Amino acid sequence: LGQENGAQVMNAHEQSSASFEISVSDKFGAERYWLVSVAPLHNERGGISGSIIIQLDITDQKVLEIQKENLLNDLEESNKNLEEYAHIVSHDLKSPLRSINALATWIGDDFRDKIDEMGRENLKLLQEKVELMDKLIDGILKYSTASKKAADNSKVNLNAVIKEITDIIYIPDHVEVVVANPLPTVYADRTKMHQLFQNFLSNAVVHIENPKGLVEVSCQEVGNHWQFAVKDNGVGIPKEYHEKIFKIFQSAGSKERSTGIGLSIVKKIVELYEGTVWLESEVGKGTTFYFTIKKQT
Repeated sequence: LGQENGAQVMNAHEQSSASFEISVSDKFGAERYWLVSVAPLHNERGGISGSIIIQLDITDQKVLEIQKENLLNDLEESNKNLEEYAHIVSHDLKSPLRSINALATWIGDDFRDKIDEMGRENLKLLQEKVELMDKLIDGILKYSTASKKAADNSKVNLNAVIKEITDIIYIPDHVEVVVANPLPTVYADRTKMHQLFQNFLSNAVVHIENPKGLVEVSCQEVGNHWQFAVKDNGVGIPKEYHEKIFKIFQSAGSKERSTGIGLSIVKKIVELYEGTVWLESEVGKGTTFYFTIKKQT
């Protein structure tokens, strides 16, 4: 067994039953792993006269465990490098976008008297495309970190989160956002909760064509989870999109105003909190998004 492993066996022999893993080299020099169980052997006077030793070869299992650990370490390092790369690329992409937007503005101002209506419309379209690209880059960054475990979990009052969101997002004059019943205070990452609800509310308020729009947020307890609902009386979503819209770059709305990333971020955050997300919708009658998050302590 070797000096170190032999000492483990002797120590167990002198005390009480014990189990431990050891590594040994066979006659060919290959490393083997053994699970050793040792128990003292008592004589009829109650003294210890020896030991009972049971050995089980766990080499195959141990090799798989080591391979799994190495793969997890490699994956963690790869994810870290990918996240850093995403931030670097986003900076490199945003810089020329800002320049394009500034140039379009200068051209519009400096040549105001020389550009016809079509030219001004083209400049406006150019700036809208730049803005959409900027949102797309931000969305990809958020998506890349959405499933990252949060280290700053704290008590989050979701009623306050909804109030903050409705104060900052664009809500058309004909649309009202209401909280149907008091929302809970949850133990979670505040930024992720903000992302979660902002994506739902931002999507809902811009897809309502009724003269009087309504977006309603509600919550109920379902076992070990909180179940939330975000209901609107908007245009509705065709059934063939009900699963697709949770995949990245998939959208049921206008391609001009949607990056197709928001609901994929929602899905990753919900799954991070051991929940699920789904919807019920009928074209022309509105949509209700449901999602759950596990209660945390």
